[in-house]
Amino acid sequence: MRAYVQYKAGQPVNLNAFVAQDGFRQLGLEVEPFEAPSLETLPLTADPLVQGYVGVVQRALERLGVEPPFVPDFPDPLHAFTGREIRRSTLGEVRGDDHPVFVKPYRPEGDRGRDVQDLARSAHLPDEFPVWTSEVVTFVSEWRCFVLRGACIGVRPYLQDHRTPVPDLSLVEACIDAYGAAAPAGYTIDLGRTADGRTLLVEVNDGYSLAAYGLPAVPYAQLLEARWTEMATG
Repeated sequence: MRAYVQYKAGQPVNLNAFVAQDGFRQLGLEVEPFEAPSLETLPLTADPLVQGYVGVVQRALERLGVEPPFVPDFPDPLHAFTGREIRRSTLGEVRGDDHPVFVKPYRPEGDRGRDVQDLARSAHLPDEFPVWTSEVVTFVSEWRCFVLRGACIGVRPYLQDHRTPVPDLSLVEACIDAYGAAAPAGYTIDLGRTADGRTLLVEVNDGYSLAAYGLPAVPYAQLLEARWTEMATG
């Protein structure tokens, strides 16, 4: 199997691409660099896999005739682990309500999550833009749990550092079990420790174009490979 890895100006496009490239090579894959403008001419099949920015991977899937997948931030089987009210809404509804709320896009495109006080930065988006709304919770630490085929293969901090309170990581297995067969082959579970000592599900992330956050190169590459194969072959 080969791996196309996104480059820019002759170098991996970011640290994640560098780590993925290292992992693919250790797994015995032939790595071929490409830059975004050349994506349209790459000879794509389910093999080789494509690793790069979200939009690049999605476009590669479209070229294969595959609709880019949608893994919700808060899958239905995992809502019980969020510890807060979360619901689907629109920017129009949020703009008409002055209650404190955290907002993030329902789908990956658009601005990242933000408190309602920052909504001015989303003024360019229409009222019908779909969003998640959540009660505002203060997380003092957040950790990313990498899941490959139903097993947690690594846990890395991404908000604050090792000196802050660690979430109750036993919750990872409970989330994996609850997600069950509906889960993709590779994904992440983000857990956070709140200011009042609770461990809650922050969100779930699909397993392509993920940030490594210090996960070793080989398991990182294995997760990316598994998710690409699942997406590209249906």
